[in-house]
Amino acid sequence: MVENISSLVLLFISLIGWGMLADIKYKIHSAFIPIFVFALVTCLVFFAGLLNIMPHMALLIFLTGLGLFCFYSYYLIKRRENIRHILSPSIAIFTLLTLVVIAVYKDVIFLHYDNFSHWGLIVKEMYRINGLPDSTTMVLFKNYPPGSAVFIYYIVRVLGFSESHTLMAQGFLLASTLTVLLAFCKWKNPLHIIVALVTSLTLIFVIKGNIYNLLVDTLLGLVALSVTVIAYFYRNDWKKSLLVNTPILVLLLLVKDSGKLFIVINALLIFSILYWKHIKGENYTFNKRKLIAIAIICTLIIPFGSNFLWSKYTEKVYPEFTYESNKFAVTASNLNADDKSEHLKETLGKSIVKAATSPESANVKSMILLNAIGIFIILISYIKERLVPRLIVIPILFTNGIYILYMFFLYLMYLFLMPENEALRLAGFSRYHSTMFIYYSGILMTCITLVWSRSDFFMKSKLAATLSACFLVAVYIYPFLDNIPSIMNKPDPTSSIREKVKENYELIRAGTTEEPTVLYYSPRSTNDNGYLRYLASYEQLSNNYYIYRSSNTKEKRDSLTHHLNNSNYLIVVDQDEDIIDFLNDHSETSTDGVYKVSIIDGHLHLTLLN
Repeated sequence: MVENISSLVLLFISLIGWGMLADIKYKIHSAFIPIFVFALVTCLVFFAGLLNIMPHMALLIFLTGLGLFCFYSYYLIKRRENIRHILSPSIAIFTLLTLVVIAVYKDVIFLHYDNFSHWGLIVKEMYRINGLPDSTTMVLFKNYPPGSAVFIYYIVRVLGFSESHTLMAQGFLLASTLTVLLAFCKWKNPLHIIVALVTSLTLIFVIKGNIYNLLVDTLLGLVALSVTVIAYFYRNDWKKSLLVNTPILVLLLLVKDSGKLFIVINALLIFSILYWKHIKGENYTFNKRKLIAIAIICTLIIPFGSNFLWSKYTEKVYPEFTYESNKFAVTASNLNADDKSEHLKETLGKSIVKAATSPESANVKSMILLNAIGIFIILISYIKERLVPRLIVIPILFTNGIYILYMFFLYLMYLFLMPENEALRLAGFSRYHSTMFIYYSGILMTCITLVWSRSDFFMKSKLAATLSACFLVAVYIYPFLDNIPSIMNKPDPTSSIREKVKENYELIRAGTTEEPTVLYYSPRSTNDNGYLRYLASYEQLSNNYYIYRSSNTKEKRDSLTHHLNNSNYLIVVDQDEDIIDFLNDHSETSTDGVYKVSIIDGHLHLTLLN
């Protein structure tokens, strides 16, 4: 399953050591320990990367974790401390999810386009150079924050690089965010545990097949959700709230640039809680100015300071690259540009409103159901108990308010920052929408489930509790039933040219220590939107390749011959009649595979290697 089981065991012992520090020294709730530790590791490795000492920091974190494990194990044994509190439902579920992640990603390889264009490429390059990406790498999207890639780097630094290990690392991050949603669960209420677990799994089902690639749209929504849940859980303990959330807020901003909006949302939420609970409320026991200053530092200055340091790093390592060269850069020239057609200006708003409210969308369908359930529980609580559950009323107002705000920001992004052809078709809208939906629905599901679990009306008998639990589970998961197979079934490698390209290039790499020039021939890739090009860049980590998708004219055939004369190898990914005729002229065989290119007596000769 993992080439070196001992490395995996030592990795977990080290992470447990950091978890023991969080539990024993800082008394952090067990549900928040995994995400807190992972965020802390990410921050430490990131800042070390800025100083060009990433591998040293990774080793220090690993060894320190082992030392903490030994120290606190001795401490617990000597003092005979009770550790029953750590054996909570959240830790049990996290352990289960971790084992599932390890099993699911066995022998899984990248297939998705975006893994080769950026998300997998950046991890591979960081592992190669033992640092944050720079001008020596093949990374194209130079200003994309490296958040999840930094954590993945740490994991593969310990385990060794493989694509299944990178997916495991991202899976560990996802599992840690899902664990947060079980913070309110107790063993004495197993139905609450089941419904909370279904909530977690439902959020994973939102984006089809998302767990089999390193895209961060799901992760971004879940990390933002974690901050909100932790802020509410520690609403009466501002010190613990800021302690736990600060590294997670840094992680949130490092995961993706759009995390800035979620940081602002969460910062406002945290400030609101601080005001009502600790400044105006009964829990105020601290100097008001100091409290506000600490909150600003933890929620805004440290996260945005990290983003500022990243921007300065990219300016240093990519001197030819500027912020303005990014098509999504918010600049005066972009905002003042009048390069959009009247047709776009007239239709964009209507298109976004239609996409954001279409009941055909599984996300929108779920939003309608969640609001309906929330209103139903409000009515039941008022009729039966003469109570208005603020834990549902406020989240409904809050989530719908930020949803409208988010759609407005998307409108501005498409209008001012997107190229017109992309804005017209709302390119990427489903992913942007799903990220917000994960945050939106995660809040409502968690609040609805919590109020339900505490309601005397729903918990008055085992039958009522069971039936209502089944109803919640059905409503939560129903809109996403069609997405479940894409999560439960591993992608088929034969559905893509990836596996063949990977195997063929590994054969080349095994036979040479030099950096070869390879020509790829694949008629199947004629309309692949650059898939083969990004795949070749990912496999070779260089631009030493040519790509041909046909050779049906004399000009193309002559060009093919010319480039083969300047290449070391030919990889025939798939065939058409033209390449078969070409191979018959220059080789003894005409099958798919890897051919060694030779020039014999001035003539091109191809020798099949596999």
